[in-house]
Amino acid sequence: MIRLGAPLLAVALLVSGCGGSKSRVDVVGEGEEPGAPREAAVKLPAYPKEQELLPFKVQPQTALEYFVDRTSVSVYNDGVDAIVRFTVVARSAQAENVSYEGFRCIERERKVYAYGRRDGTWLPVKDSGWLPLGPRVTAGFRHELFWNYFCPKRRAITSSRQGVDALRLGGHPDSEPAGTMTD
Repeated sequence: MIRLGAPLLAVALLVSGCGGSKSRVDVVGEGEEPGAPREAAVKLPAYPKEQELLPFKVQPQTALEYFVDRTSVSVYNDGVDAIVRFTVVARSAQAENVSYEGFRCIERERKVYAYGRRDGTWLPVKDSGWLPLGPRVTAGFRHELFWNYFCPKRRAITSSRQGVDALRLGGHPDSEPAGTMTD
């Protein structure tokens, strides 16, 4: 059994899971606010392949390396706000964690749809509602992806290609310089 330090264990529990899905699974949005438009069923992407992972930097730097599966980046308009969805991989020398997540840019919210498992399947999150993004100190990699790649100035990217290009370039052209964001 691998023993993880407290900070790494906290990240492991937060990001959770190893592995992913070799097939697609339907997930119905649950836990939404009463009267709010209901999110359509979500198709979980295939488990990320090493050659499809694009790295991104998180400030302040940590012992973890972060990647987004370029094939998983998608943009969906739910009628209220654009939703940017993506698979994120957090990796250390001891562990790899995979999750499929989404952002509502105008609302500044985040959602985890599923966690990857070692056996190559997804574990859908039950009653996963939209949560506030939170400040940089607690949102970590999510804060970085939101402000610098997928939702610069709280505006959603318009296509998966725009998100992939931002990852390849090290940030979206409209992102704010580090340290100038209010949250």
